Amino acid sequence: MKIGELAKASGCHAQSIRHYERLGLLPPSQRTPTGHRRYGNADLERLRRVRRARSQGLSLPQIRVLLDEAEAAPPRMPL
Repeated sequence: MKIGELAKASGCHAQSIRHYERLGLLPPSQRTPTGHRRYGNADLERLRRVRRARSQGLSLPQIRVLLDEAEAAPPRMPL
């Protein structure tokens, strides 16, 4: 999906998405041959986690730490 579609699906402004990308909260997007940003479902879910954390009052540096810790944690085994 393009940045506008991601913005609509997440309820976040495209400008905020670009900002989160610059800060490293979202991984750098893939690009089309014409240079447009392309995002997948994993990017949407990560952005939703950022938005939930922001709504709970966490700062962007705090959110980055949480996201980094979540990525470093071993995967959970289903019971």
